[in-house]
Amino acid sequence: MSDLDYVKWRDLPTEARKYILFQAFLSPLLFTWYLIPYLMLIQGMGIIKVGLIFTLSSLASAFVNVLVGRLLESFTLKLPHFR
Repeated sequence: MSDLDYVKWRDLPTEARKYILFQAFLSPLLFTWYLIPYLMLIQGMGIIKVGLIFTLSSLASAFVNVLVGRLLESFTLKLPHFR
């Protein structure tokens, strides 16, 4: 295997590592986009109620994205170097 086949974590730029962590923390929120509305509709909730809950959860998700992004930008990332 040559050196071009993979990149070690420590060799990534700090900004790239921050972005990877940002996505890893927030991707579970994508679960609300598909599964939660489906389950609520299956349980017999009305479309207006499901839409309202979905909208509020999307707003909360956007707010959390901003907070986590600012948090990651506010400090120097010190992570262990794996070999």
